[in-house]
Amino acid sequence: MKEGLKATGAWVLIILVLTIISGALNMLIAGGVWAGVKIYPFLQLIMNITLVVTFLIFAPLSLIRRLKPLVGTCMVFASYVYGVTLWVWSLLLTYAVWGGGAVIIGLFLMGIGVVPIAMLACVVKGSWQVFVQLVVLAALTYGIRLWGTCLIANHEKQQNCTVEYC
Repeated sequence: MKEGLKATGAWVLIILVLTIISGALNMLIAGGVWAGVKIYPFLQLIMNITLVVTFLIFAPLSLIRRLKPLVGTCMVFASYVYGVTLWVWSLLLTYAVWGGGAVIIGLFLMGIGVVPIAMLACVVKGSWQVFVQLVVLAALTYGIRLWGTCLIANHEKQQNCTVEYC
């Protein structure tokens, strides 16, 4: 009898702990979605301005040798603006299409899992236009980051070559 009560008590404790963890995760997800809804319009505006500045100002300036490290750094920073916008948009899409469970799975996939889950949700739902927009924004994020990193690395490489052979 005593062992039966201990086993029942252990199961009640396990269920209570899982319920508390689940409630905390749900509050975290709901709070994150609420914050995402509030900041997404501003992120979109900042991203659009950054996009224009990147291609109309930084791209031409990247041709000037002296400015390459500065422009590269600015491009890497701009890529983070694109990345944060992509992540928040993906969070909101995942939550809207598949709910909090999918968001939790995405967050457990190194935090960035909401992006591929949002893409998968768009494919399953048949929202091909949104899927393409997500892919383009992801490519833009990593493409601009790579471009900026290459500008910095090439400038450092040229500086090392110049110093060594002087």
